[in-house]
Amino acid sequence: MSLISIKNLNKSYGNKNNPVDVLCDINLDIQSGEILGIMGKSGSGKTTLINIIGCIETFDSGKYFFDQKDVLSFSKKDFLKLRRNQISFIFQNFALINDYTVLQNIKLPLIYSFKNKIDNSTLDTVMEDLSIHHLSKKLVSTLSGGEKQRVAIARSIVSNSSIIIADEPTGSLDSENEKIILNNILLINKKYKKTFIIVTHDQDVASICSRVIHITDGRIK
Repeated sequence: MSLISIKNLNKSYGNKNNPVDVLCDINLDIQSGEILGIMGKSGSGKTTLINIIGCIETFDSGKYFFDQKDVLSFSKKDFLKLRRNQISFIFQNFALINDYTVLQNIKLPLIYSFKNKIDNSTLDTVMEDLSIHHLSKKLVSTLSGGEKQRVAIARSIVSNSSIIIADEPTGSLDSENEKIILNNILLINKKYKKTFIIVTHDQDVASICSRVIHITDGRIK
């Protein structure tokens, strides 16, 4: 059974008299545990699609089922709970707090989810898996780009979300650090059973995906 199922989804911007279609009749099923790649030119609709999947944006028509539940039927509280507890993001620019330590950044989703007890053994294991445990007390501002992205990945794991959405996760990295991050993604997918949705222009990134879809002018080709 699909973790995510999208049926005949449409999205446009602008007013009713002059709408700009961004997504047109999108049908997409995403299985639990897969690594889905999304490719397409700039402006093709990739970012809008992942924002809708990540519950950041709404859509005009169609259906979006998360774990067989119709997202449109959710109350505002349930919608926010889904976004906070089930979906994590990894960005090209890392989206970390530079004045916080590595460990403080990784703990942030646990604090925002109001968990009273933080499992330090899990934090240690995740940092060891990503080879950043020795950096735990360092300020993020002192890290390299590759190290920052590993911190961002660690943060997405400890939140215990089902899905990790990665938007150009290696876009600002050199080839050596890209290889490290791709190996990290494969490890996390296998060990922690995380479903990945990765937006990329990079064929090397696409090569690790279970499957890849291409979007052109708001349509899946």
